[in-house]
Amino acid sequence: MANLFDKIRMYFKQRSEGISVNSPYNNLFISSAIRTRDDVIKLKLLGIAHVIDLSGEIDKYADNFISYLYFPFKDEEDLPNMDLLRCVALYGYDLLIKKEIVLCHWTMGLNRGSLLAGYIMGFCGVNPKETIQRIRNVRGSLALSNKTFEKFLMEL
Repeated sequence: MANLFDKIRMYFKQRSEGISVNSPYNNLFISSAIRTRDDVIKLKLLGIAHVIDLSGEIDKYADNFISYLYFPFKDEEDLPNMDLLRCVALYGYDLLIKKEIVLCHWTMGLNRGSLLAGYIMGFCGVNPKETIQRIRNVRGSLALSNKTFEKFLMEL
């Protein structure tokens, strides 16, 4: 019989309103924008305490999490600053090693959040094809539609 936490996770996974949040890997989540207090509650119920925000502005709910790392970059044909991207991915990886729950997010959670989550998964030892497949399984076929981002992950 599923415990209460599993039931809560299942309930929110099945809801289609509000924030869209999915997990391609243990304790690693990708989501769309955090827009409302209800979104924060949903993330808290999932156990998410650490947010890596890749969007253009700091969320007004940033202070609701133990850590909130702001690393904005554009969804263009060029990769972001690779030294910084590596540092941010290693930060996420370090949190996962410590059994923390991490959220990578941007407005839609399709390219930037998926790039960072995929990079973190690479540090976890997940092979590139499986990484991309897992991300697309949970975020949809439009995830990693930025071919530069997809190619980068394939070369990890």
